[in-house]
Amino acid sequence: MPELTKEEALTIAQKHISSHLNSNIKITYIENTLRHGRLYATPKDCWYIYFDSNPDIIGLKSSDLICISKKTGEIKYMGSASDEG
Repeated sequence: MPELTKEEALTIAQKHISSHLNSNIKITYIENTLRHGRLYATPKDCWYIYFDSNPDIIGLKSSDLICISKKTGEIKYMGSASDEG
């Protein structure tokens, strides 16, 4: 089974995020590796997609993160990236 492409991961993320949060989200970037922050038991071999679930609030806050398995397309984590500051 071929690995999930960046575009496929982005489509999965957008659908999942939209179904769980408001539609006013902004995907900020997608990467092969976890940028920074400290997640306990960080999921491995994933696409790491950072987004802003509430772009109307301005201030110091953590990014939102969704981790999608490159092998299965399964969402392994969605929540805070723990990167505030």
